[in-house]
Amino acid sequence: MSQKSELFDYLLTILSIAQVNERKALLTAIGFDSLCYRIYLEVSTYIFLNLLLEEIYSKGQQELVRFLNNLANNQFLVGVDNKNRLNSFAQDVNNLTSDQWDIEFVGLQKLLILNEYEEYRWLQPFFDKIQIIVDAKNIPPKIISCLKEVVYMISKDVLQGNDFTRLVTDPELLVEYIQDLLVIYIQSNRNVDNDVRDHTSSMVEIITDAVSAINQTIYLLPIVPLVMKSSEAEELDLGSIFKGYPEDIYEDFKSLKAVLAEQYTTDWVSHYKDKSQEWQPFQNNKESLEQLIKRAISLLDGYHNIVPWFLDIHQLNKDNKRSILRRLRSDGCIVIMDVISMRHPNIQREFRRSLLDAFPKTMVARVAPINDVLRIEQMMITIIEQHIHLEYHKRYKLDHDEMCAEVDDSTKFERWFRNHVTNILPNSAKAPKGSRQFWYKYGGN
Repeated sequence: MSQKSELFDYLLTILSIAQVNERKALLTAIGFDSLCYRIYLEVSTYIFLNLLLEEIYSKGQQELVRFLNNLANNQFLVGVDNKNRLNSFAQDVNNLTSDQWDIEFVGLQKLLILNEYEEYRWLQPFFDKIQIIVDAKNIPPKIISCLKEVVYMISKDVLQGNDFTRLVTDPELLVEYIQDLLVIYIQSNRNVDNDVRDHTSSMVEIITDAVSAINQTIYLLPIVPLVMKSSEAEELDLGSIFKGYPEDIYEDFKSLKAVLAEQYTTDWVSHYKDKSQEWQPFQNNKESLEQLIKRAISLLDGYHNIVPWFLDIHQLNKDNKRSILRRLRSDGCIVIMDVISMRHPNIQREFRRSLLDAFPKTMVARVAPINDVLRIEQMMITIIEQHIHLEYHKRYKLDHDEMCAEVDDSTKFERWFRNHVTNILPNSAKAPKGSRQFWYKYGGN
């Protein structure tokens, strides 16, 4: 067993850190309280300890020695017997050469912090490909260390909510992101020399190559929420967004707002968040759109490795997203049309420009928090005029296209999703039949 693994297993055994307050107390008692604000505390004990140690490893060999000595000197936390063992660990770490330190403590094992999370298993091919590339190429140790740190920064970003699916599907954005991480690494490490700076382009190439491995093993299910962000909901609520538009549009919205206040809530704005997928669509269910979709995906029978890919309608019509938009039109996607957000002129405009509802492989759900909103909204003249110009209306009302639906609760939403999403899923998303199907569904790689 490596020193790193041995240390981790030992600390996991002797430390009582199951609760957040215990973790804060530990870090404060040994002089590492600044880490309370730099790592996640509200995770499992396994993940917390992994994040804590990786943060310490990132600061170098002597930082780990200081951590172990400080821990050993606090007998209230560890006791006399463990004090001697910790001092021995500290001495062993202190005696490591630079190369031994890299081998023992700066390996790609640090990427295993994601392994406990089933939802991130789709990233494993990326990490595997990085390891293969590192093993196969004659890369200088300094470059390997930098590469590992950048990949670890990516894994931490994922844990902290960064939508990595955007990068998988947008090569230009991916390169820009990796370059930014390299700049952060170089600026925060004074010992970085010109060799590392000179190899930044090759490291970008290595990481982008590894990311391509993800596309070979998963299916990114494209979802376009026609949903406001919190700031847009606020300007809609205030009416400031209607400046320069015909008065009847604003009057219709005020009528809808009155219905919301009477039948739903006056605090409907709070259901909109910084990201469209965090929106909470329904009255009696506090789950976000993302949570609803992930649960529906998990219940699909005979499919595996499907990851929701949320696309921003504000960005989709830009020239640099043209190839993505064309792919959505031809291969299919899911459009979630929030009836309240569709009152926002910018959301309405961008959706019309996309023409997504005109294509037969596009699933469209028109979503309202309660049934009364769907019913009363259809009585409003201006809005009816808006809807009949949308291809969605013709598909739903005239063609009776079941790929289009109106839903006002989570059960209807899930039923519509599960019944029709298979129409746009490729054969590559199907799980293997027979004995391997169990393995894929219940934890196999």
